[in-house]
Amino acid sequence: MGMELTEEMMARITSNLMPDPPLRGQPEARLANRFGISICLPFATIHDGAIGDVMTVLGLNVSRTGLAILSSTDLSVGQEFVIWLPSAPDEYVSIHCQVARRDLLSRTSFLLGAIYTRMSTVGESSLHASAIATTAP
Repeated sequence: MGMELTEEMMARITSNLMPDPPLRGQPEARLANRFGISICLPFATIHDGAIGDVMTVLGLNVSRTGLAILSSTDLSVGQEFVIWLPSAPDEYVSIHCQVARRDLLSRTSFLLGAIYTRMSTVGESSLHASAIATTAP
């Protein structure tokens, strides 16, 4: 089951991902409007409930219900991961996600669409605080 970010949290994230507000165009026929981004984001897979090593993926778009990323790590539909999104300068919020779509772009490049499943707890979000600082752009 997916979750939706609050308007306040989405505004904090998009203002830190996109310094200029997006141009208003034709609304999409979607549950939540997507905002195009192109930024490296800290990311870690989850296996048996444990958060793995922090890597970097390219964020392509975000919405209140999910995001799209370009990854060199192959994940299956249904697999979970954590993504850290900037919520203020030098501050990240960690969000658990589940892969909803996987497209193979090349042998080492995967387009992943994911839904948010839950916000991380304080303890979880601080697990990789030092690693986030070293992998963030």
